[in-house]
Order: sequence, then C-alpha cells, then structure tokens
Amino acid sequence: MEFETYDDAYNYYNSYAKEIGFAIRVKSSWAKRNSKEKRGAVLCCNCEGFKTIKEANSHRKETRTGCLAMIRLRLVESDRWRVDEVKLEHNHSFDPERAQNSKSHKRMDSGAKRKFEPTLDVEVRTIKLYRMPNADASGYGSSNSNEGGASNNVKFSRRLKLKKGCGLLADETFDTYIWLFRAWITCMSGRPPQTIVTNQCKTLRSAIAEVFPRAHHRICLLQVMQSIRGCMVQFQAYEEFQMALTKVIYDPKTVDEFEREWDALTQHFRTRNHEKLQSLHEERELWAPVYSKDTIFAGISDYENGESVVPFFKGHLHHQTSLKEFFEIYELVQQKKQNTEALDDLESHNSSPLLKTRCFYELQLSKLYTNAIFRKFQDEVVMMSSCFCVSQIQTNESIVTYMVKEHQLEESVRDDRHFEVMYDKAVAEVRCICSCFNFKGYLCRHALYILNYNGVEEIPCQYILSRWRKDCKRLYVPHLRSDDVDITNPVQCFDHLYKRAMQVVEEGMISQNHYMASWQAFKESLNKIRCVADRIE
Repeated sequence: MEFETYDDAYNYYNSYAKEIGFAIRVKSSWAKRNSKEKRGAVLCCNCEGFKTIKEANSHRKETRTGCLAMIRLRLVESDRWRVDEVKLEHNHSFDPERAQNSKSHKRMDSGAKRKFEPTLDVEVRTIKLYRMPNADASGYGSSNSNEGGASNNVKFSRRLKLKKGCGLLADETFDTYIWLFRAWITCMSGRPPQTIVTNQCKTLRSAIAEVFPRAHHRICLLQVMQSIRGCMVQFQAYEEFQMALTKVIYDPKTVDEFEREWDALTQHFRTRNHEKLQSLHEERELWAPVYSKDTIFAGISDYENGESVVPFFKGHLHHQTSLKEFFEIYELVQQKKQNTEALDDLESHNSSPLLKTRCFYELQLSKLYTNAIFRKFQDEVVMMSSCFCVSQIQTNESIVTYMVKEHQLEESVRDDRHFEVMYDKAVAEVRCICSCFNFKGYLCRHALYILNYNGVEEIPCQYILSRWRKDCKRLYVPHLRSDDVDITNPVQCFDHLYKRAMQVVEEGMISQNHYMASWQAFKESLNKIRCVADRIE
C-alpha cells in the first residue's frame, strides 16, 4: 500500500485507529543525512511500551500495556510513501466511542476526516434541538427536581450524573404530575423505577403512589437538611446542633438507636416542641437512612454522607431565559455532560490505577471498575486494616453472623464501633449492618474483612455492578430519525440501518433471552424484506 504524502499515510492509519477504537503516536522517524527531509517513520499504538516509573511522576496512572501494533512507512524512489510492515494485533481492549477523545484523533483536520471517513453522515454530528437524550443503561435510580420540571438523575459506570429527561410543567398539580410520570414511563419502555427520590411535595407524593405503586419512594435527604438549616440558622447553638444532627442521621445502625439519638438530641438542645423538627420526625421513614437499609440506592449520591446533587442547569439558566433559549441550552449542556463522560471513560479504559495494598480484592476490581468508583472502593480496602476482633454471635446452618470491631478516629479520639456482618457460605452472600452496598453500590470494609476471614479469594460476582465496569456498554440510540434520512442517498441509508442494527446487537448481548429475542427479530425482519423484494419482481 502506498500514499502520496506522509500526512496521507498518517491520516489513513489514524482514521483506521479511530474506527477500531485506539489512539496512535509516532514512535520514531528518520531523515536523510544532513537533511531535514523525512525518509521513514514508525506509527504505533498509544499503548506501546511501558512507562518508566520515577519518583516525580509515580502518582500518574499507567496507560501503556506493551502493545506491539504498528505500521512502518518508507519513502520510495517514486516519492510515494509505502507501508513496509504492519502489525495489527493488540494486547488490550478498545472502544471506538471512547477513542474519539484521544489526542491523535482530535488533531485530525476536517479535510482528513472527509477524505478517510466517507461514510460518516454529517447530520449525525449535528446537535438536534428538542431531542430527548440518548444515554441508557440496564438499571437506574431516580432523583426528582421540582423547579419547573421533573428530572431523572442517574449514575452509571463513571459516577457522573446523566440527564435521562426533563418535563416542562405548566403547574404543580396532581394531574400534571400524573401526565409527566406516565409520559416518562412510556419513554422508558414501560420500566418503572425501583427507587424514586423527590422533595417533600405531598402532591408529588400522591402522583408517585398512583403511577409507581411498587417503587420505593423517599424524600431527598439533602433537601431535608437544607430545610432544617433554613429554620434553625438563627438558633444560638446552630453550629453545634448541626454537627450533632449529622451524627444522629448518619451514624445509627438500627432504628432503635436512631430513635434514642433523636430523643437525646431534641432534649439536649430543647427543640422537642419545634414544629419543623416534629414534622420531619413524623416522616422519618421517608428520609432517614436507617429506615432505608433494604432499599437499593446505589448511584444516588443524596444517600452518601458528604455528597450532594448538583442541579443539572446550574450556571446556565436565569429568570429571563426564553423557551427557545432553554432548549438550546438543554442540548448544549447535555452534549457537554456526555463529552465529559466520554473523557472519563477514556481515562478509565486506557489507564491502570495505582494499588495501595496487597489485597487481591483491590487488584480484582482495579481491572474491572472505572477509576472514579474504584477509588471509592479502594478506600474501603485500605480501611480493612482498622477492623479487628472478629467473633461469631449466631450460627444457623450455613449462615453465620459475626461481630466486627473497628477503630475510628474522631478529632484525634479513638472510638471502637461494632458492626454485625452476616455471611452465607452456601450462596456467597454477605451483608453488613451499615448497608454500604445498598447505599453506595460497593462492599464496605466490614464485609470485605469477613470475606477475607472466611478465605473467599474473590469478590462474588453479585457484588460487582455492571454500571461501575469499564466495559459497560451504554445502550446508544443515535440522534438520527428515519425522517432525517435521504432515502435516495445510499450512504445515508446504510449508516442509518447500520447504527440501528448495532443497537439491536448490543442489547441482544445482555443475556440469552435478549439474544433469542434479537435473533427472532432479525429473522422476521429479513423475511419481511424478502417479501418486499418478491413483490417488486
């Protein structure tokens, strides 16, 4: 294979790399003696070689894997660039969607893209207004925002909030909320959420009970804390009260402990007759974490101590924003969020986090989890060293309940706390009373300690959520409708059908049932197409 210029050869290989899903760089090049004219070059995969670890850069993540994929170029007598050697095999996985953010692909000029990517439909890259977002996943949580609309903030493999959709409401009546939720569940292919978190609006609560009767409805804990702050900020001992309240909300492991701590709090600060606190206490089962330990919140930051939900449009909207401007801003903000997600995807995909222990659990999930969620899990692995003194307190056939002590430091004062952990050897199930897995989506230090104590070498697969994995594929619906396609243009028709078919392929690989349904749909579609061909003949 030969090219007119070196740039043509580089752009061709770079375009191929982008399509496959990896980045490239110039490994070496050489020129004529006493001349700057380039005579040859080696282009390699960006994962070629290994990084030299130095003290100055030891904190940087390893991105190279020793990949041998490359091409060798040489300028021949006809002043054309010839490919002399090619190695196509890689020793790492790759993803075309993530590779788009690599430096080599960003440097491609638009002319090179048009020359070496002739089948790309330019309309696919155009931002369409008034479109619903296209990110989806096999599972989701819900977080409602009642500022002129309702939203669904979900966290997937990168721990970034994605906008599932929003609705513009004329009012906040029961009928309006009913319409919103029914329209939303239609967009979700009839799949209702398992958990939904909203503000304290009673009308909203009634609508949820009507449309999502089986969903676990909870009140946003962040808004509960903000409402307390609003009515107690003038309280003379507010700072001390705030610290004590936070401990009462997050520290108790049982309902009885929460009730005792709440009574002690209101008695100490003489707030037992405070109207707002009384009202919140009556609804405590809807917002206090101790009442929701059997509910799955994995990925909803509102139930993680110290985290908060950042409004999706913060910094982008104002009171004078018109409806037309809102739709434009909505699309731009969504695009920005997805670009950020893609960059985070790329970092996780092409780098390996530094390990802090010799625990195999850490090594196991460093290969599976994205960097953001792995760092959180890594903290739990590191804190396993604070656990000690395991004792059995109950045994029932294969189920053993342990008591684990943990050293905790608060303001340089050591506090030993006790955690009950249940372990069922028969089904490899482990449950800690702190319910870290339900709230955050990964096992706590206490559960890990018991697994290690029982000689479990790997974390059981049921505790490795697909949403946190590097190889988690987002089910992607292109911004391209059938009425956007020029049916007289074979390139556009091919691109449109190909993207839709790939969506079926991705969803068909989720399980055996998905595969069988996809295969049956393909056969039925092919038969219909053949019937059309027969009628034409």
